[in-house]
Amino acid sequence: MSTGMDLNGWAAVVLLAFGVAVPMPAFGGGMLLALGCCYAVRAFSPVEARRALGLSLFAAILAAMLTAGLRENTVGIWVWGHLPLQVQMAAAGMTSQAAFELVALRGKGALGKLADKVGLSGPDK
Repeated sequence: MSTGMDLNGWAAVVLLAFGVAVPMPAFGGGMLLALGCCYAVRAFSPVEARRALGLSLFAAILAAMLTAGLRENTVGIWVWGHLPLQVQMAAAGMTSQAAFELVALRGKGALGKLADKVGLSGPDK
């Protein structure tokens, strides 16, 4: 039978494989805040501007993981580096959909085609 310690150990191994070297409680809390902030921003956006819920949450997860992975490199940088990890991950989740839409809309080639397939095409397309 698996214990909670085994699950935490495996989660830590998976996170380390992705380059995330932060404490598990801080990462868990930050991920929940990132998803909550993403959902709140999505809820307050106009209905015609909303994307699929899965796409929005995936963007928040990816942005929060990137933020946690870059934590060691951003310590001490301006105000951002002095914020707690959870606040950084929440901000990443809050701005994730807008950031990924900007990248997808400006992308050429395969990224632009992928944006069209998932419904991120801009008004000029």
